[in-house]
Amino acid sequence: MNAYTIDLLASMSPEWTTKIERAGLLGQQRRFSPLHDTARDRFLAKYIQTNYGWYIALQFANRGMEFPLLLQGRDLWVHKAYLLRMDPWKNYDQHVVEAYHLAQFVNGAPNLRQHLKAMLLAFRPDANAETHLREVSLKTGVSVGTLDAFEVLFFNVIDRRSDALYLAQEVYPNTRLVEFDEHYLRNSTHEDLIKRVAYNHRDMDLTAYLSGIGDHTYLRKLAASNDRESELTRFLMGNGLILAHTSLLNQRNVGVSRALTLLAASRQSGADKEEPTLTGIVPIYSEAFRQALSMNKEMVLDQMVADSGGGYVDV
Repeated sequence: MNAYTIDLLASMSPEWTTKIERAGLLGQQRRFSPLHDTARDRFLAKYIQTNYGWYIALQFANRGMEFPLLLQGRDLWVHKAYLLRMDPWKNYDQHVVEAYHLAQFVNGAPNLRQHLKAMLLAFRPDANAETHLREVSLKTGVSVGTLDAFEVLFFNVIDRRSDALYLAQEVYPNTRLVEFDEHYLRNSTHEDLIKRVAYNHRDMDLTAYLSGIGDHTYLRKLAASNDRESELTRFLMGNGLILAHTSLLNQRNVGVSRALTLLAASRQSGADKEEPTLTGIVPIYSEAFRQALSMNKEMVLDQMVADSGGGYVDV
């Protein structure tokens, strides 16, 4: 569900209606109107509750109320969950039931839910929901229907891909500054680490590898890449630059130490002012730019030959 649908359902939630009725019976003053609480809760529903699909289905089903909105597309899972709760014998849906157990408790496989969440977060901007869910299904073996129901009801991230605040709150509730802590690995859960990898790189193969899915094929592929050294350099130096921009250079941090070590090694190797190890940080040092420079050099040599009357020029 997108933010608009969630806000619309939140405005119709029987929970808020009950609050208003109770306040009216108690003669609550207008300036303390529960409408203020409703506005707050609707905002939180949009930006905090990733499981709002299941939550709102229960709100209406548990009170035996008619579902107030006609849902379409993938949002139909919310209505199916509502019908299941109203009459589980008549409206049984295997995918909804499996999604519920994945979200609530998985006996003997506590990390399964964490792996699925991370892989759902690894969606590429150019992939639609169906394509991404099929890819996750191929990686994990979980049926597309169960994954679809789980995502809509309990981890609504695909339809919210453009809501940066919503996704950041889920992945980095305490901001990215937690990554600067020397004890980051110790203080973070495995679920947090894998979700952040998926969110930052949108790489399904990397996320699956870290989740323990598959063999070392991905590692061998990564190690055999042509630009592995320059990519590692970019990350190390980029991390050091972020620490500099956030005024953390005076703090003891292994990221600063590694960046300075790399910088010192570059200078000791006799590099010029523009160190080769740093060239990958800015986009102007691309292959196209290097070729352009070489072409310009040839043009300069031609001009020098022409200026010397066509004789040999020693460069």
